[in-house]
Amino acid sequence: MSTTALPDLQTLRANAAGGAPNAQFQLARMLLATDVDAAAEAFDLYRRAAERNHLAAQVEYARMQLYGVACDADPLAAMTGLERAERGGAAGAAALLANIALGGIVMDRDFLRMGQRLLLAAKGGDVSAMRALAMYFGGDTDNPAAMRQSRTLLEQAARAGDPISASLLLERVRHGEMTAGGELAAWQALVAQAGMPAIPAVPGPVPVDGPSRPLQLNLEPSLQAPMPQVLSQSPRVATLEGLLTPEECRYVMLMGAPWLKRARVVDPRTGEWLEHPVRTAFDATFNDMIEDFPLRLLQLRMAAAIGIDFTHAEQMVLLRYLPGQEYRPHRDYLPPQTLAGDRPQAGQRATTLCTYLCDVESGGGTAFPEANRVVEPRVGRAVAFRNTDDAGNPDPASLHAGAPVLAGEKWLATLWLRERRYRTF
Repeated sequence: MSTTALPDLQTLRANAAGGAPNAQFQLARMLLATDVDAAAEAFDLYRRAAERNHLAAQVEYARMQLYGVACDADPLAAMTGLERAERGGAAGAAALLANIALGGIVMDRDFLRMGQRLLLAAKGGDVSAMRALAMYFGGDTDNPAAMRQSRTLLEQAARAGDPISASLLLERVRHGEMTAGGELAAWQALVAQAGMPAIPAVPGPVPVDGPSRPLQLNLEPSLQAPMPQVLSQSPRVATLEGLLTPEECRYVMLMGAPWLKRARVVDPRTGEWLEHPVRTAFDATFNDMIEDFPLRLLQLRMAAAIGIDFTHAEQMVLLRYLPGQEYRPHRDYLPPQTLAGDRPQAGQRATTLCTYLCDVESGGGTAFPEANRVVEPRVGRAVAFRNTDDAGNPDPASLHAGAPVLAGEKWLATLWLRERRYRTF
């Protein structure tokens, strides 16, 4: 069997210099994969290929504009470029446009149109859209037709090489929510090859057998959330039971686990981030390039549950605590130096929302000394609390702590929500 070798760098450079759009696209991809300092050159190559109507280059050029890679972030220009690529049939453009629309800033938050775009992207082979639709249909556990559709989409994405989809399938098998079928070994190999870390066991409901209902794609009900239960007025603390489903908890852990590193804290004197014994966990930040549609949709629900728009949120942070690890008493509002360097127009961290992603065998509660309250971690449970008073001033009573984990692990997702809009899209 013969194989076609990829062009070498010298050949690509020669062809790209001659104006060949596909060579410009391939060279840009190669540079980004092999040289961290080549982003500016890749950006220019994508631009030139995009101007010659290379669809994949149009998507990647817009992606760099959206995230501000080698340029100032320009979501409006990115949207315009993606709409052009979408008209040309680029599946990746449709998926990115759906993602942008969730913010409701440069595009309307039109859930019907988002669903249509995800369908278009999935049919065109976009793995992120397949995952998004699989998560949506997988939430309807009492509808066998929806669960079959969810599994089919995850299997298609896994066959396309997506380790997250393979991991989700393996978790369903692990907890008896589906049978493995003939692709179990392939899923395991894909997950192992990607080096996906293990996550704690988070059992979900076993899908029911019975009559199926017609499939519907209506994303807006995904925002429905439990009512907050007030625990304290000063400081203001509330809990929300079942804010995330077990599979959504798995999803957040799987998406963030590869990026975990030793957590840091802000030095209140200098505003610098540093490792410190006060906080001994591991964390990962879901930056714009990691955030896919399901992650943004979950954050939209999480923020809306406490009456705040998602666009006020800093990037969500995943935290993992092993036995003995803790976060000693602290407050979440930012010192002036840090606030001045991180979008000060958005204002102070007014509210914190922490969602527990797994049960903890022992320990790991979130303590509020001023309220004499401790919230114990449970799968899908969230605790929300205010960091500022009614006048917008930092509230010292918001002091809180993550108690040491005594047995098992604690995983949680944290959203810090500013007084005003923080996001750009």
